[in-house]
Amino acid sequence: MAERVTMRDIAARMDVSVNTVHKVLTGKPGVSESLRKRVIACAENMGYRRNTSASNLRRAKKTVAVLIPGPEGEGHYYYSYLWRGVEEYQEEAGDVLMLDRRPYQIGAYGKALSDLLKECLEGQRIDGVLAYAPSDEASLSILAQLGKTGVPIELLDGDQHVPGRIGCMVADYATAGALMAEQAANILADRGGDILLLAGDSQVKSHSEVCEGFSTFLDASKCNCCVEHVYGAHTEVELLRNKVNAILERSRRPALACSVFAVGSEVLCQGLHEHCLDGQIPAIGSDLFPESIEALRQGTFCNLIYKDPCGLAFKAMETLGNYLLWGEKPEEQVSRGQVEMVFRSNLPQYCRHMGFPLN
Repeated sequence: MAERVTMRDIAARMDVSVNTVHKVLTGKPGVSESLRKRVIACAENMGYRRNTSASNLRRAKKTVAVLIPGPEGEGHYYYSYLWRGVEEYQEEAGDVLMLDRRPYQIGAYGKALSDLLKECLEGQRIDGVLAYAPSDEASLSILAQLGKTGVPIELLDGDQHVPGRIGCMVADYATAGALMAEQAANILADRGGDILLLAGDSQVKSHSEVCEGFSTFLDASKCNCCVEHVYGAHTEVELLRNKVNAILERSRRPALACSVFAVGSEVLCQGLHEHCLDGQIPAIGSDLFPESIEALRQGTFCNLIYKDPCGLAFKAMETLGNYLLWGEKPEEQVSRGQVEMVFRSNLPQYCRHMGFPLN
């Protein structure tokens, strides 16, 4: 079965933001007439069809509960883009699919799941759940109970075998780590030296998988370097900041610094800037957000690893939506998103795609 063409596909083909395509295809203002014509022509050429079944299947409206960490505070570095992907899919699906948004603070996932389980057991209608993959046993147990009620579950950013799970959408974290390690090895090829690696939280699977991919590639490359892992994330950000500052104040500084996660990238960027080490210690960050983009432009970062969280969430919602609306099961239960390396030279195309200013 051929995959349905989405607004994201059209945006990628034209190298414009999804928001621009959405404005054109929904008849909203804010787009020049020439661009509007080109978007419409591209959509027709690609065989795009709006989910008109949304208007024809009003009797079959579905409600999806979405449980992802909230976009506030630290969440704006990564989780806000997961929410953006969810919203993009909902806009494309139309009013046949309703969102029950349940953002939660880090550390409060168990309560968010418990509240949803209680409401389902009391008879509230929930047709499907998009859930951030739990990393603790308590939350996993509650999610399993939720699945036993018969509600279909699509997991995001990790995989767990729970009842009701129809699939999961994850970034290719091992490849992300390998990409980062390959670039690190290239930078240090002629001089060697120590690498500072902001390794995140060892209990968070995505962080540990990037670290494992990093170590595996670096070991195979026989790079003449020593890696110092520094841990800390979420509630330990200030502790991480203090550790990074202490390392940067040593007489023997690292030859290169990397971060496997978004918040760590911001901590690293700030530390390098505060110690006037922008560009003196090459640095590789993770994820695209306004601060990391500016750091790449200014030379604090030489590269960023992009895992497209917006696209991950969109695809996860699409999988769940296809199952709920048309009974389509995913061909593969575990789908992995692409991971890419962003340089200053190709940064503009990513900014256009995500709707960021070009300068």
